[in-house]
Amino acid sequence: MARGGHSNTAGGSSTMTYTEPSNNPSDIYYVHPSDGPSTVVVKLLLSYSNYQVWARSMRRALGGKNKFEFVDGSIPVPTDFDPNFKAW
Repeated sequence: MARGGHSNTAGGSSTMTYTEPSNNPSDIYYVHPSDGPSTVVVKLLLSYSNYQVWARSMRRALGGKNKFEFVDGSIPVPTDFDPNFKAW
């Protein structure tokens, strides 16, 4: 079953409904309404001399929003036909 979907077996019939994963707060693809491209999480700009501090700040910021797994490759890229592709 695709992530975000659920089945309904009431009355002996089986149907599959799809819920947009980015609208489900318990889903890894969820994006909170206050999160967006204009939301500055790490104010420190990356430079030649501050990589370690910047990387730690990014790991903490992304980890706090459950998004670090997208960066480190733990969450594989879904196929074009996967319902989660748009959310990914």
